[in-house]
Amino acid sequence: MTAELKELYRSAFSRLCSYAAILLGSEQEAEDVVSDVFLTLLQLPDLNIDNVEAYVTVCIRNRCLQILRGRKGEEARLKLAEMISESTPDLSCIQQENDALFEKALGGLPEMTRKVFIMNKQEGYSYKEIAARLKISESTVRVHIFCAIRSLTKQLENNLTNN
Repeated sequence: MTAELKELYRSAFSRLCSYAAILLGSEQEAEDVVSDVFLTLLQLPDLNIDNVEAYVTVCIRNRCLQILRGRKGEEARLKLAEMISESTPDLSCIQQENDALFEKALGGLPEMTRKVFIMNKQEGYSYKEIAARLKISESTVRVHIFCAIRSLTKQLENNLTNN
C-alpha cells in the first residue's frame, strides 16, 4: 500500500487539499491535515484496503471533523451537521464503521482517562480548563491524554490489521 499512497500523494494532493479546505475554511490548515493523514498512514503496517483513495478521503474528512468538533461556536456545529448530511452512502457506511470501532475503543479506556480525552478532543477544553474542572493537575491531564491516545491507537491499529 505504501507505493499506492505515494502515488496518490503525488497525483491527488492538491485535490485532497481543496476538499479539506472546503471543510475547514483554511488552505493552510487543509494542507496540514492532508500531509498529516498521509504521514500517519505511511507509518502504519500494510493494510488491506481495496480503494485507497476513498480510504484516504475518509481519513481526511474524519480529521477535519475532529478539528471542527474542537472549535467552539454554532458555526462549526452547523458546518459539521451539513457535512454529515451530505456524505455519500459509501463514505457514510465507512464512517459508521469507523465511528463504531472508535466508540468501542473509547469505551475500553479507564473512566477518568476517557473523561479527560473526551473533554479535550471532542468538547474542546484546554488542559488548564480540564484540570480546573476535575480538580487535578495539568500534568495529570497530559498523562491521561497520552495514555488515551496510545491505547486508542493500539486498539484501532489492531482492528485494522485484523480485518
